[in-house]
Amino acid sequence: MSFVKRAWLNVWRKLAKSLTIFLVLLTACTLLLSTFAVREAVARTSDEMGSELLAGFSVQNNQRTNPGTARGAGNVSRAQIEAIAKLPGITKYVTNMSSVADIENAEIFKLDGAASDYSQEREEKFGNAVMVNAVNKSDLATPFRAGTFTLAQGRHLTDNDHHKVMVHEEFAAKNNLKVGDTLRMRGNIYDPDNRFQSDAAVDAEIVGTFSGKNARPAAQRLELYQNAVFTDLDTARTLNGTTPENEIYQDAGFFVNSVKDVDSVMKAAAALPLDWDHYELVKNTDMLGALAYSLESINSLVNTTFIGTLIFTIVALALVLALWMNERRKETGILLAVGVSKAKIFAQYLTENIFAFVVAVVASFGTATLLAQKLGDGIVSRASAQTSAQLNGGQNFGTDFYTSTIQKTVDHVNVVIEPSHLVMVGVAGLLLVIVATLIASAPMLSKRPKQLLTQIG
Repeated sequence: MSFVKRAWLNVWRKLAKSLTIFLVLLTACTLLLSTFAVREAVARTSDEMGSELLAGFSVQNNQRTNPGTARGAGNVSRAQIEAIAKLPGITKYVTNMSSVADIENAEIFKLDGAASDYSQEREEKFGNAVMVNAVNKSDLATPFRAGTFTLAQGRHLTDNDHHKVMVHEEFAAKNNLKVGDTLRMRGNIYDPDNRFQSDAAVDAEIVGTFSGKNARPAAQRLELYQNAVFTDLDTARTLNGTTPENEIYQDAGFFVNSVKDVDSVMKAAAALPLDWDHYELVKNTDMLGALAYSLESINSLVNTTFIGTLIFTIVALALVLALWMNERRKETGILLAVGVSKAKIFAQYLTENIFAFVVAVVASFGTATLLAQKLGDGIVSRASAQTSAQLNGGQNFGTDFYTSTIQKTVDHVNVVIEPSHLVMVGVAGLLLVIVATLIASAPMLSKRPKQLLTQIG
């Protein structure tokens, strides 16, 4: 009788034992398959973030030598931005300009509760004012690229827009506004950065609305996401009373094809004859350090899970097989006594386990489909908590959308089980089954038939 037939008959003769081995292998295959899928999802997310978020740098004030405007905002010039934008390797860029404006035909959101976040004087000066964030292309603005805000209706702002605005969808709903309606804004003369004391008014057309929620409770109304307003550059110029020649920018972001190109393009930018004593270049990987750090934490946790699964599989399977082998002393002794080679006996034991393994691999496609996303969510959640604890150090930071964006971590990976993953699990799992079977059977197969038969009972 061939060892394959003996293996098959033994599987059916001892179904309880076979089922136990199957369950151990199913658990291992499910974890392996889920881990492989999570690793691939993380790699895919990392690539997407690398091209969409991390492949670039910004020019901004050097806070050590340049405190900026009266309000502490940036004072980057248009000439600096244009000089860097012309460099080879720059694929696109976004400029950010800020100003304070009063909303005249709508009411902004205020904090919940009776207590006011403003004094009476501040209420009179800034009670219905918002921070206007003027950009040349809103889809390139970091809050949208990082997912802090998401376009809900309409379109993004572009280079060619004139007196256009985007508002939060809840702000629009509160004031019965929709895409196509007009939002009237006026320059606030009490803004320290209103250099020309402009009180010019702008009737801006709403071209889009966006969604997004504060991650933590806001301390003042300007931190509420619902009060975020984005406009084109012309709108800010009108509100501020500035021109392209005398306007200043908070900062500007520049993008390249891939993360590996950042250093060379930054080196070329640093060689430009600009005022580098008062301004500096900052990599997106540094500015958005929480994202990069959380990706590292996720990869570390996935690798730990993978290694833990390998150890569990070998130990658990070897233990079960060792107990089972102890009950097969007589069978093994007789086979050796009648001249069956140790290689064939080992092949029989291995074949029995492979039968269970094949069924477990197929079944794990269904169980891993149920588990993989939950495993991914758990790893992402734990990595996010570790990142926040590491970077924040117990400190409380602002909850405005800019601060929240630079503290943003990876909050989701889309895990999908592909049939191709079964091949990887099949190869890895088969190696584990061979190792576990070898470990469990080696002590018995190393003995002579007489030793095995005399030790029975």
